[in-house]
Amino acid sequence: MKTTRTCKINSITKEQTEALITLIRTFESAKRYSFNRLIEGENEKELIKKLQPK
Repeated sequence: MKTTRTCKINSITKEQTEALITLIRTFESAKRYSFNRLIEGENEKELIKKLQPK
């Protein structure tokens, strides 16, 4: 079961904004890469191993 939370950030510094943007960019890139590899027929378990941080 997955849980999704929606939050509003009331106060954020420029450094925190940049860190958040970088995090979102990395996540979306991994999501795109994963989708394309699955379409090509790559094994899901091997794909997870490739994407996990080393």
